[in-house]
Amino acid sequence: MKGKIKEWIQKQRAHKVLLIILLLLVSVFFPVKMVLGDGIDQQQTNYFSDEALDVKTQGYYWGQSFVPQNNTITKISIPCMRMNDYGDIIVCLKQTVDGNVLVYKAVNVTELSNTALQWHDFDIPDYSVTPNTVYWIQVRAFWDGDDGYATSIAKIGYYNDTYANGLLHDYSNAENFSEFDMAFKVYSENISSTPPTVETLNKTIIYSDGAEIYGNLTSKGSNTTIKVGFDYGLTTSYGNNITVSDNAAIGEFSATLSGLQPFTTYHYRTYAIGDTIVYGEDRTFTTCSPNGYHEDQNSSTGTGGVIYISNHQSAAQSFIPTLPVLTKADMYLSRTTVTDDLTVSITKGRPDNNTVLRTKTILSSEIGTSNAWYSWDFNDLRVTPGDTYFIVLESLTDSSYGGYRWEGDANANSYANGSAWIKDLIENTDWETASNIYDAHFKTYGKSMMYVNISYSYDNLSISVNATNSSSSNSTIEHYQWDWENDGIYDAEGAVQSHTYLTNGTKNITLKIIDSNGDWESATINVTLENNVTGQGNITEGTEADNTPAENNSEDDGNQSNWFNWHLPLSITAIIVIVGLVTMGAAFVAYFMKPEIRSKVGIVASLATMFSILWIVIAIILYYADVPMAYLAADMMMLAVTLILTVRYYWGRRR
Repeated sequence: MKGKIKEWIQKQRAHKVLLIILLLLVSVFFPVKMVLGDGIDQQQTNYFSDEALDVKTQGYYWGQSFVPQNNTITKISIPCMRMNDYGDIIVCLKQTVDGNVLVYKAVNVTELSNTALQWHDFDIPDYSVTPNTVYWIQVRAFWDGDDGYATSIAKIGYYNDTYANGLLHDYSNAENFSEFDMAFKVYSENISSTPPTVETLNKTIIYSDGAEIYGNLTSKGSNTTIKVGFDYGLTTSYGNNITVSDNAAIGEFSATLSGLQPFTTYHYRTYAIGDTIVYGEDRTFTTCSPNGYHEDQNSSTGTGGVIYISNHQSAAQSFIPTLPVLTKADMYLSRTTVTDDLTVSITKGRPDNNTVLRTKTILSSEIGTSNAWYSWDFNDLRVTPGDTYFIVLESLTDSSYGGYRWEGDANANSYANGSAWIKDLIENTDWETASNIYDAHFKTYGKSMMYVNISYSYDNLSISVNATNSSSSNSTIEHYQWDWENDGIYDAEGAVQSHTYLTNGTKNITLKIIDSNGDWESATINVTLENNVTGQGNITEGTEADNTPAENNSEDDGNQSNWFNWHLPLSITAIIVIVGLVTMGAAFVAYFMKPEIRSKVGIVASLATMFSILWIVIAIILYYADVPMAYLAADMMMLAVTLILTVRYYWGRRR
């Protein structure tokens, strides 16, 4: 009997040894989450029955510090009740009182009691923390309605200081209360697993209304499935997130953001979620200009001032640009009943400078009877930063009807780099600063002189490009964005890049450089790639701007020259002259085409009359169009040739 018992004991020992070996093998090849303890880590459960803390929008938030003992926070509970039937109450975990939000959970207030404080669980994503380190609970509110004032969303419980490892914080007054504590429970567990690791790459492709951002999942830790994505927003509180993959592989990943605002700085960071959630570094990017330039000078504040422009008075506003290229000007205009159009010009030094750098006739129909911004986009003008320039408005409209109105500031000299000027046309006085207005409302836009330089070499179907010699006169180049497929979508970022195509043929490769002001220029190279063919090249293209006088430089259709900008309809006088000429020409042609007349003078007189009338009508139309004088001169030359040939023909017949 003793032998059987001994044999049974030996078998049990062998089974235990085999079980231990099996568990060791599983732990090595299949790491699992080992929960050593799960439950309430820190708490303060008392709260007043007759008063509570009001949680509102607009920064009326509350915080409570605590010191966890375990390494993973899993849940936070607080006693709360709703004060409205709309909005969210949000519980956040932070490492410092004003630091970034680590994780959060939002709950619609309709889930809360509206009669009394009751404990509510906020099941945040599991977050790895450092035991015995101070962390903060922040309770905040959000409402997507009219948030122009502080709106009460909920109330939460608090009590006298009974929690030794923390204190209460009032975010609305940035004040700590050591004599009180929020009522809270923090749940945690110790997890013996390896978290994933993720980094936020300093690599972005930006547009005026969007961006492409990049991250890198460097390790999955002990997790088999990892969810990755980005948080982004205007501050380090982010507020927006986008998931890239629910089952990411090791390596780079990216996301395309849309609906962003131009000239705006955004924060972003990566996140990876396995057993716990981890974050990459916070980084920023700034969206660029929609048009390649940005606002330079601005006088748009203040009210109470107006300058009338008519045959009685002209107006001007001086300004001092800080950028070498002037691209556009806006004026805050309206009109009463008018009888003529409005002329806008840019001069240097004085309003009456005979050298007009840019000019345009604004049709009366383009200006409304209510105040509005009128934008004038002209050919890029090369200016001298620090010198004084003028926007000049003139019109021959009858002053008895009122005229055009240029609104401005009559209460304070808010624009320090210029002033409003007027000229009395009745008294024929010289230009002088206006006495009833400090500044007329205006905006000017400009940019740096930017040059795109691309050096390239190719071998078979591969091409290497280098844009390090590109430049911006008043800024630094921050982005070099390459479009390999010429489809408007940028595929790579960096001054030095390379790309291999799958097929041979002519490739159009576009580079867009963006400086720290958000301004940009672009250039395209055309390269034919074939197998067993090598080559190299270099191009430089840049901002097209000049300081030539106004002729043929008054309008702009982007950044290129615009030769034809028709200022029609024609004047009443021009229309009467054209109708008279056409009528007279038709009469002459009909006369010369009569058989008895044609037999005497021939058909040449009829054709000469017809073509002469045609050239004169074309000349009148060209005169009213903003085209180079060479076109009008060519038309006059054709008229002269017609007349000379006609005279020579009849002179020869007489001889």
